[in-house]
Amino acid sequence: MVPPLPGSGSQLPLDNFDQGSSWERLVGFVIAIVNTMQNWRDTIQATAAGYRDRIVHVKVCPAEGGLNLNMPSKTITDLSDRGRIAGQVIVKHFDFASHVFARYRITMCALQRYLNILTDAWTQPVPQDEVGYEYVRGNQKPPHYNPRSERLRHTMLRALIRLTELSRSWQDEVLREQNFCKDNAPRPEPILRNQPKF
Repeated sequence: MVPPLPGSGSQLPLDNFDQGSSWERLVGFVIAIVNTMQNWRDTIQATAAGYRDRIVHVKVCPAEGGLNLNMPSKTITDLSDRGRIAGQVIVKHFDFASHVFARYRITMCALQRYLNILTDAWTQPVPQDEVGYEYVRGNQKPPHYNPRSERLRHTMLRALIRLTELSRSWQDEVLREQNFCKDNAPRPEPILRNQPKF
């Protein structure tokens, strides 16, 4: 099963754990909690434009896949066949050019939101940020992460100033505030997030 239209498939799937007896509902609730702990990031990512159009959902029975490590060979063969069919569905329905444009729209929206936040923080700092900004400007030596190269420090500061100027230039054109996340942009809106690379 693939989303039939570019805008479809953006809803989070729901676990129907509230079916059956009280005991079954309780067990279902606990299983839903465990699934959320394990899969929340993948579940959210699978709803994003540019990702959901590359995903085929393959239904499995309770005795198939997952932690069912003693599946008979016929079950494994059936799962393999479904996987092959899923691959054929992707090849048949995936529109790479449309995918590239969707990722472009997503990237521009996320960049604008991120740079708007950066610009606001740089041009209208809260009082507790001011000492840190003296580190950024090079007026004081920071206690950690200070570049050994003065050239790098100056390059980073110039890049920051240019990024804030770029962000403001997007807001000053035609409509006074261009919003890359509107006017038929993909939903849900994306965000850029700092996370460690391991």
